[in-house]
Amino acid sequence: MRLEFVHYDYKSQKTISATDFAHSIVASADVGHLSKLLERVDELNNDPQFNDVHITFEEFKIFAELRKKLVPLSLALFSFAKVNGLLTRDDFQRAASSVRHVSPISSCFIKVVIRQ
Repeated sequence: MRLEFVHYDYKSQKTISATDFAHSIVASADVGHLSKLLERVDELNNDPQFNDVHITFEEFKIFAELRKKLVPLSLALFSFAKVNGLLTRDDFQRAASSVRHVSPISSCFIKVVIRQ
C-alpha cells in the first residue's frame, strides 16, 4: 500500500492529487469497466474544483481498508442514502464510519470518492 502511494507521490509531497487517487481506484476495477472509469477520471482531471484536493497516505490507507469491506460498505451506503437515491457527503461519511468504526473521514477524500 505504501509503495503504491509513493508511486503517485513522485514529488515526495506526502499527498497525491485527486486524479492520481482516482487512477489508483480504477487500477483495481473490473477490466470490463476500465474505459468508462478512465473517462470519469479525465472528467475529474478537467474539473477545477478538484485542482487543490490532495489525499494523504492516511486517507489512502482508509480507502484501502474500505475496499476490503465492499459488501458491508454497500449495505451501509444503501441504508444511509437519501430516499431519492442521491448520496451526500454526510451519507458517505456515516456509512464509511459505521463500517470502519473510526473517526470521520476528511471532506476532501469524500469529495473525490463521490464527486460532490
